[in-house]
Amino acid sequence: MVGDDIVGDIKGAKEVGMDTILVRTGKFLKKDEENKKIVPTLIADSIVEAVEWIVGEEYDTDNEDTILKEMGITGDDGEEGGEDEPPMSPRG
Repeated sequence: MVGDDIVGDIKGAKEVGMDTILVRTGKFLKKDEENKKIVPTLIADSIVEAVEWIVGEEYDTDNEDTILKEMGITGDDGEEGGEDEPPMSPRG
């Protein structure tokens, strides 16, 4: 589970045995890192850092089209590598 809410995201996921990553974005508060009762598996600065940890390697922006194709992410028209619209990027 990747989330920015220590109680709503991280606590619930831990209760069902999931690994958890708290991201320092959105609802995140500095005091969340000091919570002794709810301890995430990892605290990441961003969703990109969380994904890098999950896949075990750095996200290669120079190779984004290949990575997205391998992930099965395509343009809105359903065609891989559509020229009209670029594929959805995990970097926003």
